Amino acid sequence: MKRARTLKILVGVLVALVIITIVVIKIGEYRERMETYEEVVFSFDEDKVDRFSFSIGAAAHCDLTKDKNGIWLLDKEVQYPINQELVQELISCINNYEAKFKIINPELSVYGLERPEHSATVTIGGESMTINFGDKSPIEGERYFSVGDGFVYIAKNDVAEKFEVDNNDLMAFEKFPDVKQFTRLRITGANELDVIYKENAGWCYSDSFVYYTKVYGQYMPCSSKYVENTINAVWTALTDYYATYDIKDEDLETYNLKDPELTVEISYLDEDDEEHTEIVYMSPRTISGAKFFHRVGSKYIIHMNDENYEKFLNASYNTLRPSEMILADWSTVRQVIVNVDGEKATFDVKKDGQKTLFYLDGEEVDLDAFSRDVNKLEYIDFLDEASLKRREAQIQFVFDNEKWPSMTCEIYKYNGSTCVIKVDGRMTGTVSREEALKVVEELNAILLG
Repeated sequence: MKRARTLKILVGVLVALVIITIVVIKIGEYRERMETYEEVVFSFDEDKVDRFSFSIGAAAHCDLTKDKNGIWLLDKEVQYPINQELVQELISCINNYEAKFKIINPELSVYGLERPEHSATVTIGGESMTINFGDKSPIEGERYFSVGDGFVYIAKNDVAEKFEVDNNDLMAFEKFPDVKQFTRLRITGANELDVIYKENAGWCYSDSFVYYTKVYGQYMPCSSKYVENTINAVWTALTDYYATYDIKDEDLETYNLKDPELTVEISYLDEDDEEHTEIVYMSPRTISGAKFFHRVGSKYIIHMNDENYEKFLNASYNTLRPSEMILADWSTVRQVIVNVDGEKATFDVKKDGQKTLFYLDGEEVDLDAFSRDVNKLEYIDFLDEASLKRREAQIQFVFDNEKWPSMTCEIYKYNGSTCVIKVDGRMTGTVSREEALKVVEELNAILLG
């Protein structure tokens, strides 16, 4: 028994030595297969490339051919405009491609190169060259690649992920000329709206407003931010997906654009002060429920998301009007006349450099908090009518403006959280009661001493 136990131990030791020897040999073989290289292993004449293809896995493949004018086109029936700069960038990133290590007699599956996730092929005069990108090394995170010469290389610079592009990345979307100033937004059809641009119009108490639309028989100011955000919904939609790339008459019917639900006209000045008008037809309904638009003169019909479409369908004075109760430019205010619970006062306003000074009966008073907070009052909701309760305050602003000498704002209690505002006798909307009472209290602090 003792001899048998000793024999088993010796056999075990022998097996262990054999395993260790094999591991050492294999490690030695692996190290011998790796060589420092630092040379260009993939290069070509970029100007002569006439076909280019790349893939991301087995399912995503893109084939492009350069036409006689040097323009890259898709090799498939459905065409769309190609981002020429992106194609050239992808070609350039693999030209003169350098390795820093070379692996001799590699097992491709070990390096993710048996079925590579990323590959790119350039063709010049019928001769093709392919570069395949494999896994990243687990230790250094460096990319393995092969070029079909029997070796595996480690890249000096990893560009494999540049090829992770889809059709949306590859499209060359339409572009409008650079806009210096929008001058008009006109919507007709399911919605009707006409907004014009006019500086120093004299249609409002403040020349800070430059967009106007006619309401109640007179021009009313609109928020520049809201008007331009609405217009920019067309520009934004140009980066949505194309539905067609070569429009035909039947396409207009297919996408409900022959009789559009909305027609949008956008006028603007370019950097050379030349005026342009873009006309866009919009369709909110198709069989699939999707929405599309067609820019007149364009070859494309573009899918439009709900949010962008709704901006035009619902655009009105109430969606575009300023959110501020008053946008007071204190350099133009000459007096503030207030009435709070029967206490009346007239404050004279003067400018001293950047500072606004207030005087009551010739003595300077501190209304800095009031002048700041009254400009912060913003509408929560717009109202044309409501049941008014007690009036909290009346504030009249007298301007140095012959066309618009004054404006009167009245603050009424509405409910526990809001107050109703009337401007020049017309109800406009609600503001936060907490914020409104802060303004009233700041006036009371002066009036009541």
